Amino acid sequence: MIEPTSDHISAANEKANAWRRKQMHALTPEECLALSRQLQQAAIATMRSNPKAVEAFIKRNHHQRRASNVKRLEMEMKHECGLRDE
Repeated sequence: MIEPTSDHISAANEKANAWRRKQMHALTPEECLALSRQLQQAAIATMRSNPKAVEAFIKRNHHQRRASNVKRLEMEMKHECGLRDE
């Protein structure tokens, strides 16, 4: 069996990405919003299953938020994921 080279892998990835872009461009705005909502719900469900994921999310994104919004965002995420305040 021939081992794939990085060029083969890059070409395959680009082909897959082109196919995904084509599929996304074919969606109506409503379908795009529905897909986005579905992906967001899946991400929240994944975080709900692992409280450490919520903590990691908050830590990773803390620096991206203004200090005045951090506490509000933490409370919302904890509430959505069913965590209690410590």
